[in-house]
Amino acid sequence: MLSDGGAFPDLLDADFTATGLILSNPSSSDSFEDFGSRSLVFTDSSNPFTYASVVSASGTDFGPGSVSLSGGTLTLSVGGIYFHPNASVDLDLEPMTVTPEPSSLIVLSTGVLGLLGAARRRSVRRPR
Repeated sequence: MLSDGGAFPDLLDADFTATGLILSNPSSSDSFEDFGSRSLVFTDSSNPFTYASVVSASGTDFGPGSVSLSGGTLTLSVGGIYFHPNASVDLDLEPMTVTPEPSSLIVLSTGVLGLLGAARRRSVRRPR
C-alpha cells in the first residue's frame, strides 16, 4: 500500500518487483527536486518489511540515508532529493518471514524424548 497523505505530486513512479521496489522519474525532459519534507510510505500489514537497502541509483542523489525502516514500515524521504530525467532507484526489500516455532519445539521435544528412551533402555539392559 502506498501512502503519502495525498500531498505527494504524481511525478515519480513507484513499482514493486519480485525482489524490491523501483522508484523512477518517468519524464525524459523534466527534472524534479525539492519535494519539501515529503516522504513515500509503504506498508503491508500482512507482510511487513524487515530489510531495505539501495541496490543502485542513477540520475539522482537519492541514497541509503533516504531509506528508513521502522516497525515493518518502509519510509523513503524525498525532501531535497533531485531526480533528473529518466532517474531511477532500485531498492532491495525483504518481507518478514514467519518462523514455524511451534513445530520446531515439537521436533526438539521428540528428539529429547527419543534420547531419554534410548538411555533408559540401555541402562535397563546392563547388568549391575
